[in-house]
Amino acid sequence: MGQRGNYIIKSRGKVDIFYTHWRANLIVNDLLLGPSKYIDFVKQFDKTDELINEPWIEGCVLVNMDSKRLLFWEIDQLFEFTLREKYLNKLKKIWKEWKIEFLEKEMYDIENILKIDYTSIQKKSFTKIKIEEIINNTVHDYVSCLVIFKRQNKIDLKKIYTGSDEQLSLLGKQIISVLENKPSSKLIKESDIEVSNIILIDCDNNLLFINQNITGLKDELIDLWTGWQIEVGNFGYINLLKKIGHDTTSLQMNENEILERIKDISNYKDDFDPLKVAKRITETDEDIKFYPNFFENIKPKKTIWERIRIKF
Repeated sequence: MGQRGNYIIKSRGKVDIFYTHWRANLIVNDLLLGPSKYIDFVKQFDKTDELINEPWIEGCVLVNMDSKRLLFWEIDQLFEFTLREKYLNKLKKIWKEWKIEFLEKEMYDIENILKIDYTSIQKKSFTKIKIEEIINNTVHDYVSCLVIFKRQNKIDLKKIYTGSDEQLSLLGKQIISVLENKPSSKLIKESDIEVSNIILIDCDNNLLFINQNITGLKDELIDLWTGWQIEVGNFGYINLLKKIGHDTTSLQMNENEILERIKDISNYKDDFDPLKVAKRITETDEDIKFYPNFFENIKPKKTIWERIRIKF
């Protein structure tokens, strides 16, 4: 139980890694503190010698004080690409003179930037299904995957009710003929997207994009999609459409929706208490033992003005 993440601070060539048990889902909130306050905040967490292994790591921040670069990824709040872009613009005004980047390929990017070996030592596990399951999948309330399907310059949306983006991609090029026979829908608005499992199959240009960072998946797909360009990462629905040259203006979240979401991030009331969670758990299981970091309860310190602003 937790939202585990790593904070990495590079200063004067030295790299320090910090561990958070509960705040990976609040990375976007905490970064709004600005450089000085954020770095002081991070230094309160426990130092560690190793990065969290997948799939347990849910977010990571790299602050390079030497080059003034802020790099991060997270999986909780910046799902919509348009919101992500607006948030980054806000962050750039707070982290003045810093280069800021959202890392779409997550730990692949962290690995390359720090020149370390991380992804090759992670356990690789893929979930597969049979092609017949996709052929026979029936319509029901829950959509498991959206497929942006392009052929002969026509872009359709295919709704899949059995199978994820990972599972569809692992079926190889045989999935194309199956998808061609599936009902097509019009492209939907970004704010109406309810699943993160999205796959882009551009048959005109042999492009395959999986909207989820899965360690080792790209290598696994090379022989299944020979002659295709394959990319795996947290790109976002709108970003995927942009990659194939589609005008997304009418599909993007509107300004009011974005501003409301940014406001919620800025004014988030952080009242989580792990002690209360532990108390509820022990009421049903008195013998349970907790990992020491379970009780981590470090929160950003707010000024009097910030407290008043949030209250009113």
